[in-house]
Amino acid sequence: MNDDGMITEADRVLDAFADELRKELGQQAWSAWGAGLRVAEADGVLVNVYAPSSLHCERLSEEVGPRKLKAMWQKVDPRNRALRLEPEPRAAATAEALGDGLARPAPANDAPDGVAKRSSLSRTFDSFVVGHANKVAHAAARAIAADGEPPFRLAVVHGPYGCGKSHLLSSVAADAHGREVLYFNADRFRAEYVKSLKASTGLEFKDRVRAADILLIDDLHLLGGSKSTQTELYHAINDVLSEGGRVLVAADRPVDDLTELDPRLRSRLSGAVGCPIERPDLDLRRRILEGMSANNPFVKRGLEIPTEVLDFLASAVTALPRDLEAALATVITRTALIGLPVTRETAREALSEMLAGTNRRVTVEDIQKAVASYHGMQLTALLSKRRTRDIVRPRQEAMYLCKEFTTRSLPDIARRFGGMDHTTVMHACKRVKDLMKMDPTVRSDIDALRRILTEQREQPSA
Repeated sequence: MNDDGMITEADRVLDAFADELRKELGQQAWSAWGAGLRVAEADGVLVNVYAPSSLHCERLSEEVGPRKLKAMWQKVDPRNRALRLEPEPRAAATAEALGDGLARPAPANDAPDGVAKRSSLSRTFDSFVVGHANKVAHAAARAIAADGEPPFRLAVVHGPYGCGKSHLLSSVAADAHGREVLYFNADRFRAEYVKSLKASTGLEFKDRVRAADILLIDDLHLLGGSKSTQTELYHAINDVLSEGGRVLVAADRPVDDLTELDPRLRSRLSGAVGCPIERPDLDLRRRILEGMSANNPFVKRGLEIPTEVLDFLASAVTALPRDLEAALATVITRTALIGLPVTRETAREALSEMLAGTNRRVTVEDIQKAVASYHGMQLTALLSKRRTRDIVRPRQEAMYLCKEFTTRSLPDIARRFGGMDHTTVMHACKRVKDLMKMDPTVRSDIDALRRILTEQREQPSA
C-alpha cells in the first residue's frame, strides 16, 4: 500500500503469495508464521516484504524452505522480481530493547551437509516432554542413542507433522557422543546422492553413509517416486546394520501405509520396531507449554506469562506440539512485542485466526451437563439457587470452566445459571483458582473436566 493508502500492484502479488503460503502451511501454521506480511518497498527488480518479527522470517524459511519460497513468489509475480523477506524494523527494535528476546536457532557448526549438526541445544532428550502419546517413541530413540548393546538396531518413529519426530532424531544425534552420526532429511539424502552422481563422487558418498555408527533419516515419506534414491537408501540401511550400526527413521505414517516406497525398502523397514506418536492429551500439552515458556528468551528476560494463559493455550490448541509452539509465539508476538499485556483476553484475540473453525465450540450448556454428570447430580440442582456445599462447589467449577472454554461475558454466564449476578461468577472464578493451588481434589476435578470438555471439542462439528 502506498503513502496515499492505495493498494499497489506489489500488494496484489503479496496477496497471491500469501494464498500460496496458506495452502502450503495449513491454516494454523499460516496464522502463526505467515500472517502479517506487508510490502515495504518495490521496484522493477526487487520487492522488500516485512514480516512481524525475525522469528517469523526464520520459521517461514524453515517450514517452507528458501528455494520453495523463491519459487512460490516467482509463480505469482508476473514481473519475476526477487523477494527479500525481512523482520519489521519496529519489531527488531523492540526485540533489541527486550534483550533480543525472540528465539533464534543457534548457528550450525561446520559439519558437511547430512552430518548431524548439534546446533539446536533445545532439541535434546532433556527438553523432550514425555507423556502417554510419545513414551514408546521416546524410549526407542533413547535405546538407539544409548551406549552398550541395544535391544534392537532398527526403529521407525511415525506420526503426523509437528508431533516431535525431528526432535527425537536430533536428540539421538546430540546424545551419541563419540560416535559417527549422519542425520539426513529425505530430501537432503536425495539431493546429496544425486549431487554425488553428477560429480562422479558416488563411491565417496556411499562410503561416508555406510561408515555411520548411527544413521538418522527424517521425513522418509518424501522419497516417494525416487526409485534410484530409495534403492541407495535400502542398501545403505542394510550395510550400516550389517556393520553393527543403528538406524532410526521417521515418517508421517506407519511403514505399511507408505505404499509409494520401493517394495524392498518397505519390506526392510517393516521389520523395524514401530513407534507411533499420537496427539498429546491435555496434561502433556500443558507440560509442553510450560517447557516452551520457561525456555523462551522473552520469559528469561522478565516477561510474565500467567498460568491462566498457559491453561487457555493448552485447552484451546488441541493439535500437536508444533502448533503449541506456534500459538505461544503468536501470543508473544501479538501482545508483548507491541506493548500489550499477556492476558487470557489478549491471548484469545491473538489466536482468533488460528482457532477459527478448527474445533467444535463447547457451549455453556455442554459445560453444565458435563459438570453435573461428573459430580453425579441433577442438572436442575446445579442451576438452582440452593447454596449447600455439595451444590455450590460444582456450580463454581462450572462457572470457572465457562470462563475458560467460552467467549461468553460474565453477565451472560450469570444469566445461564438461574439469573445470578455477574459478581457471583467473578467470585466463583477467583474461588476455584485459589482452591486449585491449595486443594489437590479441586485441581484434580478441574483437570478431569477439562479433559472431558476438550474431547468434546475435538469431535468434528456436525
